[in-house]
Amino acid sequence: MNYKTEAQPWAPQSTHNAQMVLPTRPNYPMFAKWWPANWVWQTFEVTKTVKGVGKAKDKEETTTVGVFVPNVEFETIRPGVNGVRQIRGEIGDVSNRIGQLQREGWIYLDPKRHDYIRAYPARGGQYFADRFTDIRVLANRMIKTFDRNDYNKWCVTLLANGELGHIEPQFWQLLIRDFEKRPDRLIRQQHLPEIKQRIDDLNAQLVAMRQFVNDYKTNGIELYKQVI
Repeated sequence: MNYKTEAQPWAPQSTHNAQMVLPTRPNYPMFAKWWPANWVWQTFEVTKTVKGVGKAKDKEETTTVGVFVPNVEFETIRPGVNGVRQIRGEIGDVSNRIGQLQREGWIYLDPKRHDYIRAYPARGGQYFADRFTDIRVLANRMIKTFDRNDYNKWCVTLLANGELGHIEPQFWQLLIRDFEKRPDRLIRQQHLPEIKQRIDDLNAQLVAMRQFVNDYKTNGIELYKQVI
């Protein structure tokens, strides 16, 4: 059974249908946060329509586009940990923790505003997961699958909509500088075909990363909208 469509964030869960209860113990809720220096390089398959010349029909072309994606993290709200004050039972007040993170420069993403939490009925309470995790139960076992592509597009959408504040491309330059060392570590083994291919792939990625930084100087945030 796929539970993803059954979970609604912030809504009361029915405890009368035992079939819909996950075979696991309850856990703690979470919130999303982002550190402005935390980026990862990701690729997207982008399909565009190319108009035909003359009487030729339009056709679709798919290309791979690489961009730097903000690496949004999820932090568990657990009473007694990271300054979370206990309200009652396992319910905690996270306001102090959020304030601390914001003072340190983190971006806090309100789950009610950004819709990234799902709550599922579990044995004795609720089981919380991000919306990008597909939960199925097979043979009384809970199987979780994370949709990386959906998560990446969500992160890019946050960025394109201005939810993450000002972008500092200098952090990309630092990532590129660290990445430049990776092909060099393999150079002594380049006589091996698989290692040579790996070096070529890394160098191709370096070219794409540098090109993205240059394109961003010209196009700005519009560069991201092609992958949403």
